[in-house]
Amino acid sequence: MQIKVELRELVKTKTLAAVNIPEALHFLLTEENLKSDIPQLKFVLLWKAVPPMSALHLFQTKYLNHPIVVQYAHRVLLEFPAENLLFYTPQVVQTLRHDKRGLVARFIINAAKSKSSQLLAHQLIWNMRANMYLDAESTKEDVLKPVLEQIIQALMNNFEGEDKKYFDEEFEFFRLVTGISGSLKPFIKKPKEEKKVFLRFFSSSSLFFFFRLI
Repeated sequence: MQIKVELRELVKTKTLAAVNIPEALHFLLTEENLKSDIPQLKFVLLWKAVPPMSALHLFQTKYLNHPIVVQYAHRVLLEFPAENLLFYTPQVVQTLRHDKRGLVARFIINAAKSKSSQLLAHQLIWNMRANMYLDAESTKEDVLKPVLEQIIQALMNNFEGEDKKYFDEEFEFFRLVTGISGSLKPFIKKPKEEKKVFLRFFSSSSLFFFFRLI
């Protein structure tokens, strides 16, 4: 504990000397320093990039939505190759909950714009759609739903021609697959023959969209 205290003081007094050490950043971004808005925080914009997950954490409320901190976090995300964000899709989407300045939303839209980022756009849309409701029946909306809808629409506006056609067919297939539990519920207590008819129909519909995608 004493070592941490000394490190915090050292980074605070020798801030410029620490900007090339990503691991030293959290010693400066203490609640006390952020609340006091100490002058040394201006050097955060010069700090060497932390890993993407660490940058996403900087949007959390514990960092008080400090303008310099969120600018730095946004810069780090922009430096990270968009294609590699596939590994962090759930975390990026959840960070929108703390995105008071709209920087994460803007980052998502811009990162998924390029032709080479079509897969990223699809993954983001899929994840955002999955986070719109709090229950399996999709009756309780998440407070984030309006924001997610706006971003999804912006991403979808980038699709044209064959890309849009592929997107529509892909998500129609996913809609069928994810809706299977809700579709099956009314048939649970049905006679065996009725269940078979429904399952044959569902299977043929799903396979149709599946073969259109491959």
